[in-house]
Amino acid sequence: SSWFGEGSAAHGFWRFWRHKAHSCTCCMVFYVAVLDANGRPQPSPSSSVFERVYDAGESIAGGLSSSDETSKVDARTTGGLRLFRAAGVSGCASASSRSGHLEEILPMQRTSALLLVAVPVEMPVGALEAFLGDSFSEVEALRVFDRGREAVSSGSFYSAIILCKTQAGADALYMAYHGRPFHKRSGVGVGGSASSAWRFPTEQQISGGPCCYLVFVEVVVYMCASASTSSAVGQDGAIKDVPTAAYELPACPLCLERLDVSGTGMVTHSQGWLSGCATPPRVCCKACAAIECAAAGAEEAVGACERCAKSEELWVCLICGHLGCGRYAAGHAKDHATERRHRFCLELATGRIWDYSGDVFVHRRLVQL
Repeated sequence: SSWFGEGSAAHGFWRFWRHKAHSCTCCMVFYVAVLDANGRPQPSPSSSVFERVYDAGESIAGGLSSSDETSKVDARTTGGLRLFRAAGVSGCASASSRSGHLEEILPMQRTSALLLVAVPVEMPVGALEAFLGDSFSEVEALRVFDRGREAVSSGSFYSAIILCKTQAGADALYMAYHGRPFHKRSGVGVGGSASSAWRFPTEQQISGGPCCYLVFVEVVVYMCASASTSSAVGQDGAIKDVPTAAYELPACPLCLERLDVSGTGMVTHSQGWLSGCATPPRVCCKACAAIECAAAGAEEAVGACERCAKSEELWVCLICGHLGCGRYAAGHAKDHATERRHRFCLELATGRIWDYSGDVFVHRRLVQL
């Protein structure tokens, strides 16, 4: 009776999306910075490979010993996540040269660590484990990050790092779940019971809603709350262990869906978080809050350029939510993008997104009003 059963309409939709996603994507490896983490992650066998911890001014790399008795799930409250995309070789490699199915094509650059960008907060961790099904047996550690301490509370979702036991396990998990939709049944907070709180969608429900977006991760940097900023950030403002050539992406699933795959390196649904997120976008990130106010015509609530106080021709940074005036005004949006290396900026009046580094528009679709 599974909605995902062979031959069902939903299964056909899924195969079509997988074909599109993997025939178009040029994914690369990504880097994640966990801000103000309340303590070190629990040790696991691959901690020394992927995780770097800056605690009380000290970098701890490879100092996380493994333990067979450690629980798979490690839940942490954080001050937010920062997501970076590596600039390097792109391309795809077939997971099975004999099958010939495009749905089995994988990114060239892969690791056994994955970032699950966002999970609806109504979906408890136990339900997430059930959602991953048999693939959860291939998971070595699941790092769950409650992002409730961000400047604008990310009250609608949490994120997770998935450390897999093998590369084959990570590949299988990615192919099975990247782009797969989430659907809620009733409101249950993170850590609640999975019983009767969540169910797979019916065929009538797959037209839109939050989706499981996965990316392969090279390094996870934990900047513990007890650590000084200088311990994890260099003099140039770059986070240590994140290549200087890497550029920052929005860590918000709604903002990621607004961007074209050429900018993000990941294919997202045309009917995803933007189409079916029940939580008001204003609680997702600062950029979403400004976009929602602009769409509602609440100009006073939107605000003004943070440098010159102009209230017309405003652009919002999709990385941090900074408001700046356009290049035909005083150009403060461009100044912010150059100084902070935040290359993606959305024009509030039109929903168009400009990539200041590539000097090109990169909106996947205009903002849904």
